[in-house]
Amino acid sequence: LSEIGSSFWIDPNSNYNSVDDVVPESFGIVGNDFAWLSTGRSAISLAIEHIESQKSNLKKIAPLPSYTCESVIEPFLKNGFSIDFFSINRDLSFNYSEIEEKINLLEPSVFLFHPYFGFDTAHSVSKLTDICKEKGIFAIEDRTQCLYSDFPISDADYFVGSIRKWCEAPDGGFVVFKDGKIENKPTQTDTQSEKIRLSASYAKYEYLINNKGDKQAFLQQYALAEELLEKQSQVYCMAATSRAVQCNLDVGRLKSRRRKNY
Repeated sequence: LSEIGSSFWIDPNSNYNSVDDVVPESFGIVGNDFAWLSTGRSAISLAIEHIESQKSNLKKIAPLPSYTCESVIEPFLKNGFSIDFFSINRDLSFNYSEIEEKINLLEPSVFLFHPYFGFDTAHSVSKLTDICKEKGIFAIEDRTQCLYSDFPISDADYFVGSIRKWCEAPDGGFVVFKDGKIENKPTQTDTQSEKIRLSASYAKYEYLINNKGDKQAFLQQYALAEELLEKQSQVYCMAATSRAVQCNLDVGRLKSRRRKNY
Protein backbone atom coordinates (compact mmCIF):
# COMPACT_ATOMS: atom_id res chain seq x y z
CA LEU A 1 0.00 0.00 0.00
CA SER A 2 2.95 2.32 -0.51
CA GLU A 3 1.77 3.12 -4.03
CA ILE A 4 0.73 6.70 -4.79
CA GLY A 5 -1.70 7.47 -7.59
CA SER A 6 -4.85 9.30 -8.52
CA SER A 7 -6.97 6.33 -9.60
CA PHE A 8 -9.01 4.47 -6.98
CA TRP A 9 -9.04 0.68 -6.91
CA ILE A 10 -12.20 -1.43 -6.51
CA ASP A 11 -12.68 -4.75 -4.74
CA PRO A 12 -14.00 -7.13 -7.46
CA ASN A 13 -16.28 -8.68 -4.82
CA SER A 14 -17.90 -5.37 -3.90
CA ASN A 15 -21.66 -5.60 -3.71
CA TYR A 16 -23.15 -2.15 -4.19
CA ASN A 17 -26.79 -2.36 -3.21
CA SER A 18 -28.18 0.80 -4.78
CA VAL A 19 -31.49 1.57 -3.10
CA ASP A 20 -32.03 5.29 -3.54
CA ASP A 21 -30.59 7.40 -6.32
CA VAL A 22 -28.32 10.09 -4.91
CA VAL A 23 -29.20 13.70 -5.68
CA PRO A 24 -27.03 16.86 -5.62
CA GLU A 25 -28.84 17.95 -2.47
CA SER A 26 -26.53 15.51 -0.68
CA PHE A 27 -23.77 17.99 -1.54
CA GLY A 28 -25.83 20.90 -0.25
CA ILE A 29 -26.66 21.99 -3.80
CA VAL A 30 -30.28 22.84 -4.54
CA GLY A 31 -31.68 24.02 -7.86
CA ASN A 32 -34.55 23.76 -10.28
CA ASP A 33 -33.14 20.87 -12.33
CA PHE A 34 -30.06 18.65 -12.47
CA ALA A 35 -28.43 15.91 -14.51
CA TRP A 36 -25.90 13.20 -13.70
CA LEU A 37 -23.25 13.03 -16.42
CA SER A 38 -20.11 11.06 -17.18
CA THR A 39 -17.70 13.97 -16.62
CA GLY A 40 -17.38 17.41 -15.10
CA ARG A 41 -16.48 18.90 -18.46
CA SER A 42 -19.79 17.61 -19.87
CA ALA A 43 -21.51 19.42 -17.01
CA ILE A 44 -19.83 22.69 -17.99
CA SER A 45 -20.79 22.07 -21.62
CA LEU A 46 -24.48 21.67 -20.73
CA ALA A 47 -24.37 24.88 -18.67
CA ILE A 48 -22.79 26.74 -21.60
CA GLU A 49 -25.39 25.37 -24.03
CA HIS A 50 -28.19 26.58 -21.76
CA ILE A 51 -26.58 30.00 -21.44
CA GLU A 52 -26.35 30.27 -25.23
CA SER A 53 -30.05 29.41 -25.51
CA GLN A 54 -30.97 32.09 -22.97
CA LYS A 55 -29.17 35.03 -24.49
CA SER A 56 -29.09 36.23 -28.08
CA ASN A 57 -25.98 37.95 -29.48
CA LEU A 58 -23.91 36.24 -26.82
CA LYS A 59 -20.49 37.78 -26.30
CA LYS A 60 -18.31 34.68 -26.12
CA ILE A 61 -15.81 35.80 -23.52
CA ALA A 62 -15.30 34.00 -20.21
CA PRO A 63 -13.05 35.00 -17.30
CA LEU A 64 -11.62 31.85 -15.69
CA PRO A 65 -9.24 31.38 -12.77
CA SER A 66 -5.60 31.11 -13.80
CA TYR A 67 -5.25 28.17 -11.40
CA THR A 68 -7.48 25.53 -12.97
CA CYS A 69 -7.27 22.40 -15.10
CA GLU A 70 -7.64 21.64 -18.78
CA SER A 71 -11.04 19.99 -18.32
CA VAL A 72 -12.49 23.33 -17.13
CA ILE A 73 -11.03 25.31 -20.04
CA GLU A 74 -11.82 22.83 -22.82
CA PRO A 75 -15.64 23.19 -22.93
CA PHE A 76 -15.33 26.94 -23.37
CA LEU A 77 -12.84 26.61 -26.21
CA LYS A 78 -14.96 23.95 -27.92
CA ASN A 79 -17.91 26.33 -27.79
CA GLY A 80 -15.95 29.16 -29.39
CA PHE A 81 -15.24 31.26 -26.27
CA SER A 82 -12.23 33.47 -25.72
CA ILE A 83 -10.68 32.92 -22.30
CA ASP A 84 -9.35 35.70 -20.08
CA PHE A 85 -7.61 34.42 -16.96
CA PHE A 86 -7.76 36.22 -13.64
CA SER A 87 -5.04 35.73 -11.03
CA ILE A 88 -5.33 33.81 -7.77
CA ASN A 89 -3.70 35.07 -4.57
CA ARG A 90 -1.08 33.02 -2.73
CA ASP A 91 -3.68 31.99 -0.14
CA LEU A 92 -5.93 30.80 -3.04
CA SER A 93 -8.39 33.65 -2.55
CA PHE A 94 -9.56 35.95 -5.37
CA ASN A 95 -8.39 39.42 -6.23
CA TYR A 96 -11.93 40.77 -6.41
CA SER A 97 -10.99 44.21 -7.70
CA GLU A 98 -9.09 42.64 -10.62
CA ILE A 99 -12.02 40.39 -11.55
CA GLU A 100 -14.51 43.25 -11.27
CA GLU A 101 -12.29 45.32 -13.55
CA LYS A 102 -12.20 42.49 -16.11
CA ILE A 103 -15.99 42.10 -15.95
CA ASN A 104 -16.52 45.81 -16.55
CA LEU A 105 -13.92 45.97 -19.32
CA LEU A 106 -14.67 42.74 -21.19
CA GLU A 107 -18.43 42.51 -20.63
CA PRO A 108 -18.28 38.69 -20.71
CA SER A 109 -21.30 36.40 -20.82
CA VAL A 110 -20.00 33.78 -18.37
CA PHE A 111 -17.88 33.83 -15.21
CA LEU A 112 -16.62 30.56 -13.67
CA PHE A 113 -14.94 30.10 -10.30
CA HIS A 114 -14.21 27.34 -7.80
CA PRO A 115 -13.26 27.10 -4.13
CA TYR A 116 -9.98 25.23 -3.68
CA PHE A 117 -9.13 22.04 -1.79
CA GLY A 118 -12.21 21.96 0.42
CA PHE A 119 -11.72 25.45 1.85
CA ASP A 120 -14.07 28.41 1.36
CA THR A 121 -11.55 30.39 -0.67
CA ALA A 122 -14.40 32.12 -2.55
CA HIS A 123 -16.24 33.23 0.60
CA SER A 124 -16.80 36.80 -0.66
CA VAL A 125 -17.76 35.85 -4.20
CA SER A 126 -21.22 37.45 -3.73
CA LYS A 127 -19.47 40.74 -4.51
CA LEU A 128 -19.03 39.40 -8.02
CA THR A 129 -22.22 37.37 -8.49
CA ASP A 130 -24.25 40.47 -7.59
CA ILE A 131 -22.42 42.45 -10.27
CA CYS A 132 -22.95 39.59 -12.74
CA LYS A 133 -26.69 39.59 -12.11
CA GLU A 134 -26.86 43.35 -12.69
CA LYS A 135 -25.02 42.98 -16.00
CA GLY A 136 -26.78 39.83 -17.21
CA ILE A 137 -23.66 37.69 -16.84
CA PHE A 138 -24.10 34.02 -15.90
CA ALA A 139 -22.03 32.61 -13.02
CA ILE A 140 -20.91 28.98 -12.78
CA GLU A 141 -19.55 27.56 -9.54
CA ASP A 142 -17.41 24.44 -9.88
CA ARG A 143 -17.89 22.54 -6.60
CA THR A 144 -15.60 19.61 -7.47
CA GLN A 145 -13.02 20.33 -4.75
CA CYS A 146 -15.53 21.04 -1.96
CA LEU A 147 -18.36 18.54 -2.49
CA TYR A 148 -18.32 17.43 1.14
CA SER A 149 -17.35 20.71 2.81
CA ASP A 150 -19.79 22.37 5.17
CA PHE A 151 -19.77 25.92 3.84
CA PRO A 152 -22.79 26.92 1.73
CA ILE A 153 -23.02 27.25 -2.02
CA SER A 154 -22.83 30.65 -3.70
CA ASP A 155 -25.56 32.50 -5.53
CA ALA A 156 -24.35 31.24 -8.90
CA ASP A 157 -26.68 30.34 -11.77
CA TYR A 158 -25.14 26.92 -12.37
CA PHE A 159 -23.26 24.38 -10.26
CA VAL A 160 -21.02 21.71 -11.73
CA GLY A 161 -18.76 19.04 -10.35
CA SER A 162 -16.91 15.78 -10.86
CA ILE A 163 -17.29 12.87 -8.42
CA ARG A 164 -14.66 10.48 -9.75
CA LYS A 165 -11.96 12.59 -8.05
CA TRP A 166 -13.43 11.50 -4.71
CA CYS A 167 -14.19 7.80 -4.95
CA GLU A 168 -13.88 4.64 -7.01
CA ALA A 169 -16.69 5.56 -9.41
CA PRO A 170 -15.48 4.88 -12.99
CA ASP A 171 -17.05 8.13 -14.15
CA GLY A 172 -19.36 10.81 -12.82
CA GLY A 173 -20.22 14.47 -12.98
CA PHE A 174 -23.25 16.67 -12.44
CA VAL A 175 -24.79 19.98 -13.39
CA VAL A 176 -27.46 21.84 -11.44
CA PHE A 177 -29.51 24.66 -12.95
CA LYS A 178 -30.66 27.21 -10.42
CA ASP A 179 -33.42 28.18 -12.88
CA GLY A 180 -34.73 26.56 -16.04
CA LYS A 181 -34.89 23.00 -17.27
CA ILE A 182 -32.26 20.77 -18.82
CA GLU A 183 -33.46 19.82 -22.28
CA ASN A 184 -32.56 16.44 -23.78
CA LYS A 185 -30.84 14.94 -20.77
CA PRO A 186 -28.46 12.22 -21.98
CA THR A 187 -29.57 8.63 -21.41
CA GLN A 188 -26.67 6.77 -23.03
CA THR A 189 -23.59 5.81 -21.01
CA ASP A 190 -20.03 5.53 -22.25
CA THR A 191 -19.92 1.77 -21.72
CA GLN A 192 -16.54 1.27 -23.38
CA SER A 193 -14.75 3.72 -21.11
CA GLU A 194 -16.59 2.37 -18.04
CA LYS A 195 -15.63 -1.22 -18.84
CA ILE A 196 -11.93 -0.41 -19.28
CA ARG A 197 -11.72 1.72 -16.14
CA LEU A 198 -13.48 -0.95 -14.06
CA SER A 199 -11.08 -3.60 -15.36
CA ALA A 200 -8.13 -1.40 -14.42
CA SER A 201 -9.58 -0.70 -10.95
CA TYR A 202 -10.14 -4.41 -10.25
CA ALA A 203 -6.60 -5.18 -11.41
CA LYS A 204 -5.17 -2.44 -9.20
CA TYR A 205 -6.99 -3.94 -6.20
CA GLU A 206 -5.44 -7.36 -6.91
CA TYR A 207 -2.01 -5.75 -7.26
CA LEU A 208 -2.22 -3.74 -4.04
CA ILE A 209 -4.13 -6.11 -1.78
CA ASN A 210 -3.24 -9.57 -3.09
CA ASN A 211 0.14 -8.82 -4.70
CA LYS A 212 -1.04 -10.21 -8.03
CA GLY A 213 -0.81 -8.98 -11.59
CA ASP A 214 1.23 -6.51 -13.60
CA LYS A 215 1.28 -2.86 -12.58
CA GLN A 216 2.02 -1.58 -16.08
CA ALA A 217 -0.96 -3.46 -17.48
CA PHE A 218 -3.56 -1.66 -15.39
CA LEU A 219 -1.75 1.68 -15.74
CA GLN A 220 -2.07 1.29 -19.50
CA GLN A 221 -5.78 0.55 -19.08
CA TYR A 222 -6.24 3.71 -17.02
CA ALA A 223 -4.38 5.68 -19.70
CA LEU A 224 -6.60 4.21 -22.42
CA ALA A 225 -9.76 5.06 -20.46
CA GLU A 226 -8.51 8.62 -20.01
CA GLU A 227 -7.74 8.85 -23.73
CA LEU A 228 -11.27 7.72 -24.57
CA LEU A 229 -12.65 10.33 -22.19
CA GLU A 230 -10.58 13.02 -23.89
CA LYS A 231 -12.02 12.00 -27.26
CA GLN A 232 -15.67 12.00 -26.18
CA SER A 233 -17.68 13.76 -28.87
CA GLN A 234 -21.03 13.65 -27.09
CA VAL A 235 -22.46 14.11 -23.62
CA TYR A 236 -23.06 10.84 -21.75
CA CYS A 237 -25.00 10.18 -18.57
CA MET A 238 -23.29 8.69 -15.52
CA ALA A 239 -22.78 4.94 -15.56
CA ALA A 240 -24.87 2.62 -13.38
CA THR A 241 -21.78 1.47 -11.45
CA SER A 242 -20.93 5.05 -10.58
CA ARG A 243 -24.48 5.69 -9.36
CA ALA A 244 -24.28 2.61 -7.14
CA VAL A 245 -20.87 3.61 -5.76
CA GLN A 246 -22.11 7.11 -4.99
CA CYS A 247 -25.25 5.73 -3.34
CA ASN A 248 -23.27 3.45 -1.04
CA LEU A 249 -20.42 5.84 -0.30
CA ASP A 250 -19.36 6.13 3.33
CA VAL A 251 -19.12 9.91 3.31
CA GLY A 252 -18.12 10.12 6.98
CA ARG A 253 -15.13 7.84 6.41
CA LEU A 254 -14.23 9.72 3.23
CA LYS A 255 -14.18 13.09 5.01
CA SER A 256 -12.23 11.68 7.96
CA ARG A 257 -9.61 10.11 5.68
CA ARG A 258 -9.19 13.29 3.64
CA ARG A 259 -8.66 15.36 6.78
CA LYS A 260 -6.20 12.82 8.14
CA ASN A 261 -4.26 12.92 4.87
CA TYR A 262 -4.21 16.71 5.01
